[in-house]
Amino acid sequence: MRYRMNRSGFTLVEMAVVLLIMGLVVGGLLATVPAVLENQRYRDVRHALDLVEEALVGYAMANGGGLPAADTTGDGVSDSGQGRGALPWKSLGLDPSVGRRDPWGNPFLYHVDANWRETPPPSPPDTVTGLRVDDVSGSRLTLNNPAAPVAVVGSFGANGSGDGDNGDGDTRYTSDHYVDNLFDDEVRWLSRYVLLGKLVDAGIWPP
Repeated sequence: MRYRMNRSGFTLVEMAVVLLIMGLVVGGLLATVPAVLENQRYRDVRHALDLVEEALVGYAMANGGGLPAADTTGDGVSDSGQGRGALPWKSLGLDPSVGRRDPWGNPFLYHVDANWRETPPPSPPDTVTGLRVDDVSGSRLTLNNPAAPVAVVGSFGANGSGDGDNGDGDTRYTSDHYVDNLFDDEVRWLSRYVLLGKLVDAGIWPP
């Protein structure tokens, strides 16, 4: 009398199908990793710029309204008389993990108005450098002198080069939403009115 043994386990074909499915799932997950990491970097840079803005306001409050000069030597310390360069993160008291470099390893850009650089602003507290921020279409986002921004800070984003008007070394900058293969910078500006309002509320200005 013959007995048929029950077969258990997977056949080679079934195992191949399972491995194929697992490969597709893992491959799909791996394909999303770079995008997830890049999105996190943009969240990190926005948070860092929030902290930079707070540090600039705090510095001004402690220095009669004056803001630090730019860092042009790469040591994180403001260099007297310099209006445009890297962020002087040491002078601002920022942790190096925040202010030294952006999430892509590049220094933050920094440009400060000459009337607010290193000394308390004059009376009236006008701007003179002509800092300007536009969107990618060229529409102006900020006011003209004497009410232009007192400082502009930012990151050149993933490509490490200034998009729009951010890399040409003048007083005009671009701030907008991310546009694939066109614009990936993160730029903020410190409004003259915002900073002046805080100084007035604190009794720091008028001196």
